Amino acid sequence: MATVLEPAERMVGRTTCDWPTLESVAEVVREARNAAADVRHATKDTAERIELAARRRPLAAVGVAAAAGFVAGGVLAFALGWFTARRSRP
Repeated sequence: MATVLEPAERMVGRTTCDWPTLESVAEVVREARNAAADVRHATKDTAERIELAARRRPLAAVGVAAAAGFVAGGVLAFALGWFTARRSRP
């Protein structure tokens, strides 16, 4: 029969419940803040690049926006029609 308990030799000097220390929690919080800041900076950089591209090629930007609106509208209309048809069935 297999057991999930560790042998007593490996448990010497350790407690049965290792709670996270304040330092480890602070490190995780710091890493999360840094990750959020990195995402924020990447988002700003991407927005600036898109704005620059739209200023350089305004007609292409309008075409891309129109195509994206057309696709989004089609997907939304299909989803609404599909869910409405499924709901109306007995």
